Amino acid sequence: MKKPCFHSDERQASLWAEAKKWEGTPFFANQASCGHGVGCVELVHELLTAPAVAAAPRLDPLPCYTLDHGMHATDSQLLHFLFNHTALRGRLVFVPFESPKLPGDMIGVLSGQLDHHLALVLPWHKVIHAMEGHGAVIHELSDDKLTRRTLYVLRLLEPAPQSPAHHSTFDPRHLAAEEPQP
Repeated sequence: MKKPCFHSDERQASLWAEAKKWEGTPFFANQASCGHGVGCVELVHELLTAPAVAAAPRLDPLPCYTLDHGMHATDSQLLHFLFNHTALRGRLVFVPFESPKLPGDMIGVLSGQLDHHLALVLPWHKVIHAMEGHGAVIHELSDDKLTRRTLYVLRLLEPAPQSPAHHSTFDPRHLAAEEPQP
């Protein structure tokens, strides 16, 4: 069974340190510049792919979105992107609402009619997300505004171990070189 990406204390500490760097960065949709501007999806992406954290590969390009997409769309752009990206295939699982949230879990948040906002669970029952008018903020995971609007929680799992390539000792070229036996 695959483990959650953030099962080790070291990776959790790295995630916390990276999140603290981004805290206070102003909100700016579709951007990811620490201290200058960041959107919610880009913030989660930058935290999970930071070299010190290295929980996920860079997913370029990220989905392009508009802030009002959640007001009129009926299909989840986030889930479609996350579950169809080849680098994440088989690494994401839905977490039941009643289960404890673990560092590294991604929270799909209702914005308009659907999940048009993404937050990331941090150690010590904290969460970080980038919000228009507030920027990148860290607060309690139990915050009522967040919990009432949570649509789903996704857990990123460690990648499956790579199995060694199967090397066959059979080489068909040897057949052509053999002389028929009388």
